Amino acid sequence: MSASFTVPSDYHYVVASLALPAAVAWTQAFFVGRYRKRAKIEYPQMYADQKQVEASRDAYFYNCAQRVHQNTLEAIATLVPSVAITGLEYPRIAAGICVVWTLSRIPYTIGYMSGDPQARGRKGGGVGILSNFVLSFATVFVAARRLYNAKF
Repeated sequence: MSASFTVPSDYHYVVASLALPAAVAWTQAFFVGRYRKRAKIEYPQMYADQKQVEASRDAYFYNCAQRVHQNTLEAIATLVPSVAITGLEYPRIAAGICVVWTLSRIPYTIGYMSGDPQARGRKGGGVGILSNFVLSFATVFVAARRLYNAKF
């Protein structure tokens, strides 16, 4: 038994859109490294402890940068397959939502790294969550439609 599927002719939008979250993650990684160096947090320590934060404002900013980067990596783990699968049926919509999610990460990152982590929600957090939710729903819809070959 073999399975096959057709990739739509405009799937290149999906592929191109998936480069954007990677660019955001790499930019965040740059800031993590920069703050790690400033705060003198040695590898493999993932976060500055409370004592380090109390002794250095840079350690606090390092924690903020590290957390927003980690949060982005956690979200990308569901974003990428959702965009790829949804894009099999709706490539332009999937790519567009991926772009919206990526753009929402910019103010989210700035808000988180401002020193006020609560600002992340006021600056793009809701848009990112909504984008991921829509993509997750669409992924289930596309997978079910293809699995059962249903006509909705």
